Amino acid sequence: MSMSVHGKFETVNSELLTVNWRRSRLGFSLIELLIVVIILTIAASITTASYVIFERTARLKNGALQLKSDIRLVQNNALSGNKGPAGLCPATSVLIGWYLAVSLGGSSYTISGDCKTGVSETAFLTRTVNLPRGVTITNLTYGGTPTTVKILFRPLSYNVSFHDGLAPPFVDSLGDLTNTLAGSGPLKIELSEVQVSDKYQVVVQSSGEVNEIKI
Repeated sequence: MSMSVHGKFETVNSELLTVNWRRSRLGFSLIELLIVVIILTIAASITTASYVIFERTARLKNGALQLKSDIRLVQNNALSGNKGPAGLCPATSVLIGWYLAVSLGGSSYTISGDCKTGVSETAFLTRTVNLPRGVTITNLTYGGTPTTVKILFRPLSYNVSFHDGLAPPFVDSLGDLTNTLAGSGPLKIELSEVQVSDKYQVVVQSSGEVNEIKI
């Protein structure tokens, strides 16, 4: 009889040990799962942050390339003597040139042709071009630090001139350039994105050459 009771106690103890072992294994598995979830969350956060920075940097570079491309477009329009559709700059009028205007703190810039009829200069085909989202013009350098620069290309000339916000007119009654900025060397247009440490410059040489550089 005692052997039977003793055997029952051993069976019960064995079952209790089995239950406790299973509970122990279950608890350990939950801890493992929690650790895996935490690691995956951290990895996802790092990946997301890296993608955001990459995407913002790409937008900044695209903004610099876009601005450089449009400056070259203005230059080509001037060199080809583009007067726009019939009537905008009549055959009897003089095409002064094409220009691109940038302003400090701006998130866009404008492109225009400039036509002189009699003594009056009139902008035509003016359009505003937006920079990529979050990209702004954070510095302008030419001699000093002007707040507005108008980059003028003349017909049949690769050279460029830089003018202040009062232009047009770009030429006076004698046909000489007016409202020009004091300075020498290249014009540097700095672009930045608030969340990105990198900056880009679009550099316009007095010879008309245009490049973008990462700074």
